[in-house]
Amino acid sequence: MTFGKTHSSKMVMVLAALGTIAVPRVWGQAHGGGRKVLAVVPMVGTGTYQDPQRPMFAPGPGEEGKAEALSYSAMLSDDGLFAIVEFHAARPSIVSLRKLDEVAESKHPEVKAFDRSKHTKEEVEREIRKFKKDFDVEQLAGVKKQGGN
Repeated sequence: MTFGKTHSSKMVMVLAALGTIAVPRVWGQAHGGGRKVLAVVPMVGTGTYQDPQRPMFAPGPGEEGKAEALSYSAMLSDDGLFAIVEFHAARPSIVSLRKLDEVAESKHPEVKAFDRSKHTKEEVEREIRKFKKDFDVEQLAGVKKQGGN
């Protein structure tokens, strides 16, 4: 049985849709999709209006293009010198994907980036707890734990 061009493309679309449904969720992945990078980064900025303190790689004043490319959720480390950040490209573009690559592939000695395809939730939490003792990956996703915590 052969398919015409229309049937072939429909079959590809159906298989692609089934593939996205069958893939299980991995640690910290939000329902919204898009590429994400979880990282521990130093805080930068002098703390002035012109140069506010913020996580490294987060856009500062005058960097509006970067702000549109990436969003992020962050929490301070216990000592306040680092931030645990989830950078997110909800609508991936060349600019946002390059910025995420910059974070994920950073050679900066104080940056630790985590890839869902290479690190387990337990590995990530163990490493980040060196910076924030009670860290839970779900905290960045905004998921509230049951049981009163």
